[in-house]
Amino acid sequence: MDENQITELVSRFFEGRTNKAEEREIYEYFAAGAVPDKLRVYRPLFADFAALDSVSGQENELPKQENTEQRQAKKRLWFTSGIAASVAVLLGLGIYFHTASATSENPYEGSYIIRNGKKITDPKIVGPEIEKTLFVVAMDREMSERVAERIEKQELILDINN
Repeated sequence: MDENQITELVSRFFEGRTNKAEEREIYEYFAAGAVPDKLRVYRPLFADFAALDSVSGQENELPKQENTEQRQAKKRLWFTSGIAASVAVLLGLGIYFHTASATSENPYEGSYIIRNGKKITDPKIVGPEIEKTLFVVAMDREMSERVAERIEKQELILDINN
């Protein structure tokens, strides 16, 4: 059967104008190996119709194995796709958390100090200097608060007068 004849039969099949013998011809054609590319999309459909036809008691020479092989291939594809997607998600999370932890290792990265007119950007030197400065500022704040308390209580004024 040539491509034009099978195309005509398929059109008639979808219009509901084929008899059982013509339908079996279609099923056999699609079960055979050589199917043109433009008609290959119908192969699984006619394989299913052939299976239904054989279950309903009609004689059919189509192998059911092709249907089973297609299903197994789809299952393998889904399984493989699931594994690939899981690996991609885990890889993405690993990169995200690695990048996040690498940037938070040194909070003083990018900071600098100027000592004797020279700009110093080494985090190993800058970090301790910033820590010292923060400590001094905290101590100054604490001392300021104590002085303010004593002024409020007028203890400091009495000390000055004595």
